[in-house]
Amino acid sequence: MRLDHDPYSPLITLYLAELLYIVHRMSTSYHDVSRQVSPQDNYLVEKARRIIDNHPSFDLTVDEIAEQVGVSRGHLCRVFNNVLGVSPRIYLVERRMELAKTLLAAGLSVSEVAAECDYADPSSFSRSFKTYVGVSPTDYAQNAHQFTD
Repeated sequence: MRLDHDPYSPLITLYLAELLYIVHRMSTSYHDVSRQVSPQDNYLVEKARRIIDNHPSFDLTVDEIAEQVGVSRGHLCRVFNNVLGVSPRIYLVERRMELAKTLLAAGLSVSEVAAECDYADPSSFSRSFKTYVGVSPTDYAQNAHQFTD
């Protein structure tokens, strides 16, 4: 069965992408209780997360985050992976994509969202978005109302 001509195909694709994302997030929970984490490590990661969460559209580098937190890049990456199970770069990309989804659902154009999320050009943003979400930003924007109601 081909879904190419089915008018619901983009909606089904979007739904499946969202479902896979939720399953992935559940299987890679940020707070895995089996890990032994020191209070200092938790503090360091929370400080780095605040920097990222307060500036998700900025093109921060891991080196800049580490500098602002006051540790080496390697130490930040090790602690971040130990506490959250992902690298600081992946966490930053996830935050930017969540911002992009919100902006697309609010009706901003792909070009506006790309600029807001600090991508050099809309095509680069579109490739990253499709890799992360599973559908193009245009398809997401056209069908986002199905998931935000």
